[in-house]
Amino acid sequence: MTYSVIYLIDCSKSMNKDEGLEDMITSKLNLVKKGILDLIANGKAFKEGDKIAVMGFKQKQLGAVKMVPVVPLQSYTPSLATDPAIKESVSKLVGEGGTPIARAIRETITLLMDEPIGKKGIMLITDSSENSGEDPRLVVYDALLNGVRIDIVGLGTPADDPTLKPLAERTGGRYSTVVTPQDFDKAIVWDRFSGNAFDDIFFVAYNYAQLKGEARKIEEERAAGRLGDPLYSARKSEVAAKIEALKPEIAKKLSELHAKLDSLKASLNEPINQLIEMNSRLKRREIDADGYFEIAAPIEEKVGRINCEIAMVQQLLDSLNNSK
Repeated sequence: MTYSVIYLIDCSKSMNKDEGLEDMITSKLNLVKKGILDLIANGKAFKEGDKIAVMGFKQKQLGAVKMVPVVPLQSYTPSLATDPAIKESVSKLVGEGGTPIARAIRETITLLMDEPIGKKGIMLITDSSENSGEDPRLVVYDALLNGVRIDIVGLGTPADDPTLKPLAERTGGRYSTVVTPQDFDKAIVWDRFSGNAFDDIFFVAYNYAQLKGEARKIEEERAAGRLGDPLYSARKSEVAAKIEALKPEIAKKLSELHAKLDSLKASLNEPINQLIEMNSRLKRREIDADGYFEIAAPIEEKVGRINCEIAMVQQLLDSLNNSK
């Protein structure tokens, strides 16, 4: 399955230091800049059809967030790896001001509004929690309503950070705390679904792809003169029969997955409406933030789980459709 991912980089003043990291001879921001450029240059973390963007954020005035566009949202292509404009934009990122995480995430969510639900996310890279007055956990609501998953890479942050960890986990994302360049390089790779619950479907798709590849290889060997007529006909017929035998199974799995997807989307209605009501009460000041978190947390976790399942099913649908 393809994803649209925005890498959201903390460019606050504290990112100029190496505090919290091990054996570093450079700043946290320089570590991030090198890691992002290496990720884009390597290209192995991305699939055809993936979209990526890079955005910095900081705070210069109390309560105001300054977004720093680096790489606009676009399809990943090998040409990005050698684009001098990207290298220049990333290298110009400077650490200054505060860390308005909540406002930065809200701004970033708006950039993903037109991307499919379950196929979009934010990779937040930061060295601290919010220090601009708003609890980042409040943006879980915005992320869930828009189907945006938030992964967080904490540079030397606590493993059980009370705001960053719930922010990631309640949106179905992953919270990682890193202290070395090696940890960082692994953490910024977008985590695609893989699990045992649908191994049979992956097995069908894999077998079909293998057979299609074998069929192409037979034709290539025939064209190169390495395969005589009798053997060519026998192998071609054998592979074609296996491919045809798998088609009904693929059609059955596709039907089951479409039904599952419809059911999951329908199951979102009630908890989403509950969150909307809770958020309205918070805005009307009928409850405070602590009261909101107490009631909303289990609902947010439920929505996050459903969104994760939707993403899983969509990935499986893509896998089977690509096998056809």
